[in-house]
Amino acid sequence: MSNLDNSKLKELMHIDPGDMTDKDRGDLFDELKNANLLVPVNFTSQPSFNTDNLEDGQAVTLDAPLSFEIIKIERNGLNVLPLFTDIDASSQLGNINVIGFPVRDIADLIIEDGNIDEIVINPNTDYSIGLNVQAFLLNCLDDNLKNLFDIEEDLKKYSIPLEHDTVLFLRSETPFMFEEAEDGIFSTDVPFGASMDDVCNVNFKYLNKLYIPKGTMFLYLSNIVEDVTKEPDVFLAPKLKFQLINQDENTFEWLCIEQDVE
Repeated sequence: MSNLDNSKLKELMHIDPGDMTDKDRGDLFDELKNANLLVPVNFTSQPSFNTDNLEDGQAVTLDAPLSFEIIKIERNGLNVLPLFTDIDASSQLGNINVIGFPVRDIADLIIEDGNIDEIVINPNTDYSIGLNVQAFLLNCLDDNLKNLFDIEEDLKKYSIPLEHDTVLFLRSETPFMFEEAEDGIFSTDVPFGASMDDVCNVNFKYLNKLYIPKGTMFLYLSNIVEDVTKEPDVFLAPKLKFQLINQDENTFEWLCIEQDVE
């Protein structure tokens, strides 16, 4: 891990939210994306050091990587992962073990764990910030996700299941879903983009309302979409099948009935 220097990030975190400009917010997430943060852990193995043929001044190395599990706290029924900018901040949770990781690696830990709802950086301090897990992941991974040619690979690596039944919106210039459906079933083998809010491409004639059940794998692009009126902010992982359940003039309602994530 590179040097743990989060002075700029801490400076931005100290700005009162009401006084924060758009530039401040952009700078904060840029700093966060490139930060190294401390993760609280419980070690599940004991270190074994290799001291064979050790010369004066030479660093001691581990024989094998340490095994650990990350520590979460529960707040309001949610599983929260606390992260820290420095040792002083981590002391707010008492005498705990911490390991420093680049934020990109922390994102991988969160995805591997699969049971984290929120992230709080420097909890119990007067400059803590909290993010839901989707916003944290996507702010950490935005450089990768902006290349939509790689969206299918990103979906395989970073998509997460919907926590609730959700309605998505897709407007189009032609009724392509209806025209391509066979016996009322529309299928797609590619990543499928839609919007959380009915604001995207509002001038288009046709509206598809997509009813997506809890557990469907998706990727929420959130803050990295530059213009939500023109670009989808959600991608569903392929392969997908939608069943037409209602049609009213230029509006079509579809239920997602199958998702095969390879």
